[in-house]
Amino acid sequence: MHAIPPRPDLVPARSLPPPAPDRPRATWKWYEIVGLGIGAFLLGSIPAALVYAAFGEKPNPGVASGSVDFLATGVAELVTLVVLVLWMRARHPGWLRVVGLPKLAGVAREAAIGVLSGLGLLFALSIIVTNVVQPLFRSATGHVVEPADQIGNDIHGWGAVAFVVAAVVIAPVTEELLFRGLLFRAIRDRYGFVLGAIGSAVFFGLLHTGAGAVADVVLLQVSIGLFGLGLAAVYEWRGTLVANVAAHAVFNLVTVLVVFHLI
Repeated sequence: MHAIPPRPDLVPARSLPPPAPDRPRATWKWYEIVGLGIGAFLLGSIPAALVYAAFGEKPNPGVASGSVDFLATGVAELVTLVVLVLWMRARHPGWLRVVGLPKLAGVAREAAIGVLSGLGLLFALSIIVTNVVQPLFRSATGHVVEPADQIGNDIHGWGAVAFVVAAVVIAPVTEELLFRGLLFRAIRDRYGFVLGAIGSAVFFGLLHTGAGAVADVVLLQVSIGLFGLGLAAVYEWRGTLVANVAAHAVFNLVTVLVVFHLI
């Protein structure tokens, strides 16, 4: 007597396998993206150096304070973005679907969610850094430690325009594509969210530096790394870079307003 095979329509819902995800897995590896990011930044440094040479100035190590600094930074970030896009188009067809972009009708909604997320992350980060991270650094070093300064205070004229464009437009797009869309996705699709968030946050934090003592620079990198963890969570939640770019942009916008003493 043969057993009657179960009918799929009568199998309890909890025993059914989860539906296949709409998003395909990343075809690139994390070390490819790290190497690509380094190479792209090195290529971006070439036109940045030409900008300094054209204005007869030298780069300011650690902290950007002049008009030429912000113009060079914006050019470097823009070249980096172009290199990333060209590489992914050539080596990984279909990469945009993996990264995740909403339909046009959903862009405004995702951007609004990103803005609110960015403000929430800014509030949470300020509490964590002030009440947890800085006391730990103070206990370890024996003195008060402040995040290293990335931006000078003497910003005016067209340098202010270059600063705003670089910080609020170009940097969020470039860095979110690199660290969340590519690096986080490569790690997350193979090893899970936790390792993806930590790995991308570590590299994201190391990218940022500033003027100050070693402890000040490390505190800045830890703070930015924590922000990177939050951005990874936003990306996991929304599944689109639009929300992340908006969150990153509003975070940087608050920095701009602080530099200009508007808040």
